Amino acid sequence: MLFRSYLAPGLEIAAYVLASAGLGLIPKAWRSRSDEVVFTLDVAIVAWSAAILLWHFVLYPIGQQAGADALTMVTAAAYPVADLSFVFAVAAILLRGLRPSTRNALIAIMAALVIAFAGDMIAGIESIRHQYAPGGASGALYSIAWLGLALAAYLQSRPDTGPRRVRANSASYPFGWLPYVAVAVAFVAPAIRSWEDLQQLRQHIPATG
Repeated sequence: MLFRSYLAPGLEIAAYVLASAGLGLIPKAWRSRSDEVVFTLDVAIVAWSAAILLWHFVLYPIGQQAGADALTMVTAAAYPVADLSFVFAVAAILLRGLRPSTRNALIAIMAALVIAFAGDMIAGIESIRHQYAPGGASGALYSIAWLGLALAAYLQSRPDTGPRRVRANSASYPFGWLPYVAVAVAFVAPAIRSWEDLQQLRQHIPATG
């Protein structure tokens, strides 16, 4: 029974690891090694900022009302944040220049990830409220997301109709400003809302730092 309780989360985490490896294998026109590092840090900063906002405005208030423990709330936040970080990573990779089949596949993957994010949000909120049951709205969204990933595999297998090489002049992407905006919003918005709530500020200021 203990093995079965850990099997599903383990497979879900393994899916994220495999997806990260797959994105890493896609040929990208890095200008330098530092460009690759900055790209990774950008994704991490945006994901963490999204985690702060989801926690502060959605999950923590619902958890307080439902009397949920901290581990349940953190777990509920982890999957949506992972989905959003992959959405940003895929969007940034798309803007670097890819062969047509890979570009079309990544567009389908990004759409599937947005649907998976909605499903994870519903499942997370239901888990916090101790109302989660397999299936339902989250299950329907997961099924649609998996169909989107299957469509992506089909699109990737289609023959290319355009240039197959990644263009070196497409190495930059116009999201360089996004991490700065994300951190600013993640710091200012919750602080304004909970200025007089010392318990919230004790969580928020270290997390933003």
